[in-house]
Amino acid sequence: MLLEVRNLKKEYSRGGGVFPAVDDVCLSIGTEDFVCITGPSGSGKSTLLSMIAGLLAPSSGSIVFDKLELVNMDDDELSLLRNTKIGYIPQGASVLSNLSVLDNVILPFYLHKKRVKDDDPIERANGLLARMGILKLAETFPPQLSGGELRRTAIARSLINSPLLLIADEPTVDLDPKNSSEVMSIFRDISKDGTAVILVSHDIGTARGGNRFFFMESGRLEEKTSEVRPETGFLSPALARG
Repeated sequence: MLLEVRNLKKEYSRGGGVFPAVDDVCLSIGTEDFVCITGPSGSGKSTLLSMIAGLLAPSSGSIVFDKLELVNMDDDELSLLRNTKIGYIPQGASVLSNLSVLDNVILPFYLHKKRVKDDDPIERANGLLARMGILKLAETFPPQLSGGELRRTAIARSLINSPLLLIADEPTVDLDPKNSSEVMSIFRDISKDGTAVILVSHDIGTARGGNRFFFMESGRLEEKTSEVRPETGFLSPALARG
């Protein structure tokens, strides 16, 4: 397995008591898995992603990624891991407005301390932009881009260092149905090429786009296999009950 999460918890103090944002989560992910997680707002989805990406320390539990225990790593080690083996796409606008699309995509390459000297970042970045369908926008600046184009730029940037795992937090939240469908197709292609994908979406229809589907509520995560009702896009009663 590429990723093994065991008994993961994140607790916060609230109202004189302890609030479990993530409560005893277990998750195993292989190299070609496309995992989608949905659930109500405040259920712990983004907190879970932040811990898997090494951005937030868990209260307890284990996160083993590529045979490395993230809980035992310091900030420098986690930063290097994110820049080499984990691609992360946060919620909202994540590209730098003062850099062109091409420079945004290339930036993580120059932060990669162990990059190969013969690598051509411009050639690789242009290849990724072509794959995203926005090569013609390479010299354009983010304020001139649509929401779908911004999302494609962020995806290309997350792939520049050939990560083993791509984490995306609500990547389609501000997109129209057409762009949302196209972005999900990109993620499916990425997973088929051997990069595991974990994607969070509040929209159940979007979350059904992966090959594995999870529902999260009150900090608890459960894999689901039942179908969503096509006429409503919502969980069937049996699925909602788990």
